[in-house]
Amino acid sequence: MFWFHAVPHFAYLINRMPCRSLKMSSPYIELFGFAPDLSFLKIFGTACYPFLRPYSHDKLEPRSSCCVFLGYALGYKGVFCYNVEKNKLWMSRHVVHDETIFPYHITPASKSTASSSSSRPCQSSASYQYSVPSSFVSPAPSSPIQSPMLPILQVVLPFDSPS
Repeated sequence: MFWFHAVPHFAYLINRMPCRSLKMSSPYIELFGFAPDLSFLKIFGTACYPFLRPYSHDKLEPRSSCCVFLGYALGYKGVFCYNVEKNKLWMSRHVVHDETIFPYHITPASKSTASSSSSRPCQSSASYQYSVPSSFVSPAPSSPIQSPMLPILQVVLPFDSPS
């Protein structure tokens, strides 16, 4: 489904990696004469939260949504983000990445989870179903049950362009 974005992302990375045929130099260094900046590279397929204000039609719509990072936009300083819930592809320059969550990572079913929807963190919170192992359940809980913490989102505001 995402091969159209995966192949250019892969080629982008390969052109910046050292290879033996160029005496442990990268094609980018041989072509341009200096090393590329690799500080902004992110992992393909991880969760990201783009700033969606330019795409919203109403001020009450969410400013960000959990998406899947698909790669870099060629010719633009932005990234492609795919929203699983709305089945939309967005290009955004202001994105917060969470490289610890892989929304499409398939894990084997375990007995501690109630459904497979808990392995998809980019779905709405209404679809989450949590189960507590029997060793932690008591007939009369002395403290209220706490829900798992959700990731904290940072809203990145766009810069004002000089006019």
